[in-house]
Amino acid sequence: MIPRRRSLRWLTVLVALIASVTLGSQRSSPPSEDAYRANNLGVALLEQYNYDDAVKSFRRALDVSPELHIARLNLSLALLYSGAADDSLTTARQAQQELPTLCQPHYAAGLALRSLGRPEESIAEFRKVLQLDPDDIGSRVNIAQVQVQQRDFAAATALFREALDREPYNVTAAYGLATALTRSGSSDAPAAMKRFEALRDQPYGVTYANTYLEQGRYGEAIASTGAEPELVDPSPPTATFTDASADVVRDTAAGSQGASAVQWRGVTMFDADGDGDLDALLVGEKGLRFYVNASGVLTD
Repeated sequence: MIPRRRSLRWLTVLVALIASVTLGSQRSSPPSEDAYRANNLGVALLEQYNYDDAVKSFRRALDVSPELHIARLNLSLALLYSGAADDSLTTARQAQQELPTLCQPHYAAGLALRSLGRPEESIAEFRKVLQLDPDDIGSRVNIAQVQVQQRDFAAATALFREALDREPYNVTAAYGLATALTRSGSSDAPAAMKRFEALRDQPYGVTYANTYLEQGRYGEAIASTGAEPELVDPSPPTATFTDASADVVRDTAAGSQGASAVQWRGVTMFDADGDGDLDALLVGEKGLRFYVNASGVLTD
């Protein structure tokens, strides 16, 4: 007989193992098509500036499939633009754990921290983006804008110049550079201001603003392409193929006259009379037989 204390210990271990297996199976389940559909609806609502409904749609996607991590990232953006910066930051932090190789979660956190008035933490998040993508323009502009507010004009000037080197038609970077140079008393300020004014009037200029789709490439939600592995069944269809040519190419005319069927050796389909459909030429031991296709009826 097993002592009561030992039996309770084994029962505890068994319950823990069952819970572990159950949770593991839940975590490993791939996102469903319904979840992807709700996520893409949320992206569309964001593009319509319907932030509250976008939040609901992303939450619905996560309710259906918690493993759809891009929906959590998108939720952080929707929360930010709906005015819930604290919730946006919390959600972005979770997305960072789930999507460690993507720039977007750090970018979303940086935007939320700027909105919350936490400049140093915001800069730290944008620098993490630059570690992942050294050429990103939006992170440079955001950091430089914060540095201008902190009166660190030299550092801001350097970043604005780097942004313009990579994207010469960025109006926001041009304005930021002119502002930083002006406030630092640099003799380069007038030329920088002229560059900004000339670029501002051009239709191809890129301007950043505090609205969705105007915060840089990593400030945009991620939609499903429909080509995700869990949405594509790579297995071949269950259809099977059988060579039935021996049954198809018998001399049906001879058979209809009571004669023994003649086995044909091959058949070729081609448009012999140029009417757009395929006619048939049968080849056998006794010669050829040609069938004309007339509206789907083969005539000898």
